[in-house]
Amino acid sequence: MFKSNKQSAEIITTGVNDMNHIAENTIIKGDMHVKGSIRFDGQLEGAIICEAKVVLGASGKILGKIKSNSADVSGTIEGLIEIKEDLVLRKTAKISAEVFTSGLIIESGAILNGTTKMNKPAVDNSIPKIQVPVNGKEKVN
Repeated sequence: MFKSNKQSAEIITTGVNDMNHIAENTIIKGDMHVKGSIRFDGQLEGAIICEAKVVLGASGKILGKIKSNSADVSGTIEGLIEIKEDLVLRKTAKISAEVFTSGLIIESGAILNGTTKMNKPAVDNSIPKIQVPVNGKEKVN
């Protein structure tokens, strides 16, 4: 569904395995809301809000925001990236953004400029604090 008055588009898929595709040489100005996954090889000036996975091809360029469950990036992003799970930056990725994610994988050759904030993992794997007695008193390390 396209809404020209708000400059936004909503792409609705029929199943969780559906993959939408925006081809190279396509330019979109506005926000996209995607229910399934999307492969983006064109250019976007706006935001992609995706409930599944965003794949940004090597020719893909986003000037704005990506908010998604997961993302695999080979192209260019300038703006803000919010990924709930894993963000993968392939060797051709060029990122100039503020990044928020739980997991980050960066291939050799990828460029990442900006700030990165890692969310606390769902499972706490930290080492528990040990109480060590010192002169008859317990001390917590």
